[in-house]
Amino acid sequence: GGTENNSTGWEAYFREIEFYSPEKPEERLTGGTVWAKLAQNVKGRNPSNAFDGNLSTSFQTTSHPGELRDWIAYDHGSPVIVNRVRIHQYGQECNHISAFHFEYSDDGLFWMGIFEAKNVPVNIFDSNIHPTTPLNNSPSNVELIQAPPSPLIDYPEFGISTREIHDYCANIACGPSVTAWFGKRIAIVICHKCGFKPTNVGAMSHIISGLENMLLHFDEMVGRIPKLVNPLEGRIRYEIAFLPNAAGLASHGVAGVATGPSFLISMYNAAINGISYIDHVYFYESTRNYIFPEHFTEVLDFHLAQGPACWGWVNQGFINVVGCLFSPLLHTDFSYHGMSRSEFMDFMEKNLTKYISEPDYTFENTWFQERLPWNKNESVDNLYSGLLVWLYKTYGEFEFLKRFFRVLPKMLHLKPKTKSDYLTAISNFYIASSYAAKTDLIRFFELTLRWKITESAKKIVSEKNLVDWE
Repeated sequence: GGTENNSTGWEAYFREIEFYSPEKPEERLTGGTVWAKLAQNVKGRNPSNAFDGNLSTSFQTTSHPGELRDWIAYDHGSPVIVNRVRIHQYGQECNHISAFHFEYSDDGLFWMGIFEAKNVPVNIFDSNIHPTTPLNNSPSNVELIQAPPSPLIDYPEFGISTREIHDYCANIACGPSVTAWFGKRIAIVICHKCGFKPTNVGAMSHIISGLENMLLHFDEMVGRIPKLVNPLEGRIRYEIAFLPNAAGLASHGVAGVATGPSFLISMYNAAINGISYIDHVYFYESTRNYIFPEHFTEVLDFHLAQGPACWGWVNQGFINVVGCLFSPLLHTDFSYHGMSRSEFMDFMEKNLTKYISEPDYTFENTWFQERLPWNKNESVDNLYSGLLVWLYKTYGEFEFLKRFFRVLPKMLHLKPKTKSDYLTAISNFYIASSYAAKTDLIRFFELTLRWKITESAKKIVSEKNLVDWE
């Protein structure tokens, strides 16, 4: 805050406000978020101009004689020691700000006084040169509003646009200061705290078009789209932020994904070098959006021997691998921690091969357990992933997936009454697989997989036309 040295109320101008830390005494702090409380919201008064490193831009204060009614603040994003402040003003003796007081906050709510400066020079104030007076650390409540978003920058030749947003409200995990890149259907929202600000528009356009193409194939496979609950300017949010204890996050049946920054950064660097690929994490988390609980989970899910809380493993088996399976349709490469698509599929299918090759393994001691008996470091969802890989390769690839997902809503009358009814759930898996494969797979499920299929499920498959079943 400050006091204007005039009686006319002419507005003053901050050209630049600079904070310095002892770690880098010659470099002003950058990359933070600007906040302000404006006594009057006048179009074009952008507080961010006071921190953009450009002396030709400025932040205009509100016209008012005497005590200034505006506040401006800088959020560094993490704790930092500041030992020097420089302020560049534009003006004359009649309208410059002649006194300031400075405060700090750890949470943006409660502020403590640090020092004040009086008789401030017209053009440049430097706390290392000009006198300051310590304040008594008395707290104050300052209601701040954030700087407005930057204008939308459009790149019509690439089909995308971008803007900075300083008051971003996260869908899953991101913000408050972000860079958003907009395609036709998705917005990639990159938290500034990630320290990643892409500048290659072509690379970002390539990534966005690849992810949007991926979603089109999910749409085609499942036959419906996830609910768009919290869009950003009408787009699905793909948020990029540091996530505690997770590579990615997403919800079932609801559009939107959050991932850590390393995956996007790797794809971006590859795109710059002419390499096209989608990291597994985007297939993985996007599949969650297309696993609709009211269909998929209701028809196929059951809890394991470990108890009522141990469920969702069939879902997880599909989430692991579905996107990997159809990735060739996108004309792009696939990567999972350095594994290619074929290597990843082999990694999953080896579990199915192991199970089939050992007659002592049964549904009860393998598929009904949380951990695989031959490798306690792997959970049973990997076995379901291996089964899906085999079915995909053997019975029609993408057409198999499409028929499998699309028949599930027609099977709701067959759903288990409780999650303890695993026989009904696995029999439903047999029905859906047979429909998707356009052939009765009873010998495979009973003799090869050693599953117990109900007589009612066998009858449904034997009496239906699996090609035209409606």
